[in-house]
Amino acid sequence: MKLLFSSAVLSLCIAVGCIPTGSTRLCDGFESYETVKEVRKKISDTGMSGRWQESSERTVKSDPRPAYKFLTLAGPFRLSGVEGHVKLTFYNDRLMSTEFSTESDRDTNLVDRDGRPPGPPLAVILDAVIFEDGELVGPDLTHTFDMVSTRVKAEQDIHQKLLRAGNTGADRAAVWDEIGRAAQKSRAYDDKVDPRYARMQRAHADELLRVRDAKGEAAAIELAKTSAKYPKIWRRQ
Repeated sequence: MKLLFSSAVLSLCIAVGCIPTGSTRLCDGFESYETVKEVRKKISDTGMSGRWQESSERTVKSDPRPAYKFLTLAGPFRLSGVEGHVKLTFYNDRLMSTEFSTESDRDTNLVDRDGRPPGPPLAVILDAVIFEDGELVGPDLTHTFDMVSTRVKAEQDIHQKLLRAGNTGADRAAVWDEIGRAAQKSRAYDDKVDPRYARMQRAHADELLRVRDAKGEAAAIELAKTSAKYPKIWRRQ
């Protein structure tokens, strides 16, 4: 059975602490983050639900890792006029990926818009997902939890320096001097400071200075307020 189509989505945008909430279209009418209930209804509407199978895998109570559940639904499907088989994988009740394959090699005559055959099979691994409320789920083998938590803390800490400054000109000047020093810190970090934290503080301090110089102090303060709205990154124990 030859793999022709595979897709997955990772809902994580690190830039400026953004956490997107929209879904992405996967195979045919399926969309990422659809619930198992929603997908089962779509399958039922095709009239072929009786030929579908499902399997699941989840953590056991003795497993020290955060709880998770993988559910797979698989069955007959038609894609671009080709009869085949589709496998839908859910992570904690949300659609994570779709894979379409043909039943035999004779059905592998699909071509792209330029008349060329499709490329080699694509393997996709979803390691971590951060939802709108800040919950991170997934195996997290790439340590996304630590990376994002450190980045958010570095940004919020430097922003709070500006937001907590006094109202006098002298207080403001002192805080801007401190932010300026943070932006110019040497790459030779103190052993007690996480180098990722120090690097991100320097980047966000520099950003505040650039916004102040280009648009004024009020604009820099408004920028500093945005990080206070970020959700706390967390995961189930």
